[in-house]
Amino acid sequence: MTAFWLLLVAVSQAYPLLDDAYSPAEEFSNDLAERVSRESALSPDLRANPDTCVALNPHSVFYNRVPKAASTSLKTLASQRAHKNGYIHISSTVYNDRGFFETDQEEANVQRIQAIFDQYDKVLYDQHIRFLNFSKFGKHQPAYINMVREPISRAVSTYYFARVGQHSRRDEIRALLGEQADWDINTCIDRREECRWFTSKIEHFNLMTRFFCGHSEACRVVDDAAFEVAKYNLEHNFVFVGVTERFAESVRVLEKILPKFFRGAYRTISSAAPDASRQNVNKKAGAKPNQENLEILQHLARYDLALYQFASGLFERKLQACFSGLDVPAAEQSPSLGEQTSQGGSYDVNGFSVPRA
Repeated sequence: MTAFWLLLVAVSQAYPLLDDAYSPAEEFSNDLAERVSRESALSPDLRANPDTCVALNPHSVFYNRVPKAASTSLKTLASQRAHKNGYIHISSTVYNDRGFFETDQEEANVQRIQAIFDQYDKVLYDQHIRFLNFSKFGKHQPAYINMVREPISRAVSTYYFARVGQHSRRDEIRALLGEQADWDINTCIDRREECRWFTSKIEHFNLMTRFFCGHSEACRVVDDAAFEVAKYNLEHNFVFVGVTERFAESVRVLEKILPKFFRGAYRTISSAAPDASRQNVNKKAGAKPNQENLEILQHLARYDLALYQFASGLFERKLQACFSGLDVPAAEQSPSLGEQTSQGGSYDVNGFSVPRA
């Protein structure tokens, strides 16, 4: 198991933030977030206090999975545990509903997913989609779960995944890009006036903020107000938000707080066959951003960086509440950067694809 833990923890060091990197927004007022999101607050029996570790017993779990944040790994794990733990796992085949919904569109999606929940006694549903406010339309909130990933590594992973990874439209994308399909990310940023991927639009680099914000009016554009709502929802309307770079620890916490869904999950990832679940493993990713380009990306992704730091802090509190440091591997086991591969893509650890940072 030593190598397993080393690889999982190694990801967290691959993209260290600058000493002066953007930290969570300073003293934002929560008035807007509370006004927009309080109506969607979870029922008391599903509220997840980060400083306690209580087993929850929801009827329905909704994994509105952030792309390229170990989402395939966790989806696969949910699928594998469904039969063992006696629940239904349904994975959406809709991949393009990631934008902002008007009220009628949000309601239609709530009704569609609620119909799925109503069919089964115990169900886990996953889809790449922004947070949906079920309470706004008179429905009970499902137990939301998600994962976050260091935003720069997520953006870089997305960049290479579409070009040389197992993207379903890779050939189409490469044909559209022409010679740019073989540009590494530094070439793209250096030649940003030409590069079709690069954009100065802040929405492009803050996908996690959009996913956690949802479809409230404040979420139309990514700004301070949208960040407030995203942070509020993450803390108050999700029973679990794990950290990609700490995937195994995240699974341990899931076992504790959603045992009827994830009981035995840690054993599954620890003992999986080497050829199991090799999905979205990109072994051809190119160079990482150089320091100058890293700073450009950090500025553009500043809201996601702040949200990631906030989510990581909540996760650390939950981890300590659940284990008190007794049986969770220490972070000191991380190898130095010199011991890590410089290639992008994903680690294939015990059959589970864990993204490289």
